[in-house]
Order: sequence, then structure tokens, then C-alpha cells
Amino acid sequence: MKFVYRFFSHLYDIVFPPSKDARLVQTLDTVTIGKIYVCRSVDGVYTLSAYSDPRIRALVHEAKFKGNEHSFLLLGTLLSLHIGRLEHINYILPIPLSKKRMRARGYNQVAEVVRRATCSPHTIIRTDILERSRDTQPQTELQRAERLVNVRNAFGVADGSEITGKHIIIIDDVMTTGATLRAAKATLLQHSPASVTCVALAH
Repeated sequence: MKFVYRFFSHLYDIVFPPSKDARLVQTLDTVTIGKIYVCRSVDGVYTLSAYSDPRIRALVHEAKFKGNEHSFLLLGTLLSLHIGRLEHINYILPIPLSKKRMRARGYNQVAEVVRRATCSPHTIIRTDILERSRDTQPQTELQRAERLVNVRNAFGVADGSEITGKHIIIIDDVMTTGATLRAAKATLLQHSPASVTCVALAH
């Protein structure tokens, strides 16, 4: 059975050759992720790796645009290395996509990574608290000043009472200026959580 699977996998790769990013992701494992993980604090955001590293770029790209399961798992491992060092976490909130982008893509890559991270049994992953209150232009298409305006008032909270007094982490995949995470944090702080920590998988 294993031989048959390998045969058809090989045949599929011949007919539909994997992309350069996909080939690179296939070579990576949890040991590699342990070496890539470098936590830094940048403008109030904890970043876990360097986006300039082609391995990280490939992982993020494959997760975001291809729904690559191996990328989800390895980025989840990267996040686990950081979460394991933290205390007093009640909720982990992935940065939400707009409804339009969610319909087009079919999944939120940050939420998929968070679901594959190893968290404390007392930590709850919530995708129903932080909401996109309006669609925004992709941040990668904008200059720094434009990014700040683009995400202003872009987030809302479904039920503020759920986060009052709670320790919260919000997660994004890539940080450039940090505008998205800071805008989300500002929205959450209106409901008096105990703490809000911003984390980006890469910077």
C-alpha cells in the first residue's frame, strides 16, 4: 500500500511539479524550526523569526496561499516554542480576515497555525471574539503611513464582557510596521482585559 502511495505521489509530482516554495517546505522539520526561532520585541510586538529567511517566507507563503498542512504544522511548532514560555494566558485570538477574503480563501491561515500549536489546557483559542468590522486593502500593497490609516477602526469585538479581566494574546503571521496588531490591540483594550500581548510569527 505504501509503495502504491509513493508511486502515485511521484506520478502526481511529475504531472504537477511542486513550486519552489513547496519543495523547500518539504525539506523542513521541527528541528529546523527550533533553529529558526528567535524571539525579539519590535515596537511592542514579539516576533518569532526573520521573514528575510527564505525558509520562513516559503512556510508563510505556502500556509497563506496554498493551505499547506506541513506549513501549518511547522508554523504551529514555531508558535508553540513561544507560548510555552508564557504564563497567564486565557485566550489566543488569531487576527481575523474580512468576510470577503475569508470567502475567497476558504480559511484563515493564522487560525489554522494557532490550532496546530501546543497550548496549555487552560488556554482557549477563540476565533469569535475579535472581528473585522470592515474590509481593508492588503497591507503589503501600502506604504507605512497608508497602513496606519488602512487598519484604523478595522476591528470590533463581538462581546466585550468575555475579555474583561482576561490575559489575551493576538497572533498575526507577518509584521511589517505592526499597524494591524496595534489596531487590534487598541480595540481589545477598550474592554478592560488584564493584558494584551501581540505576537507575529515573522518580521
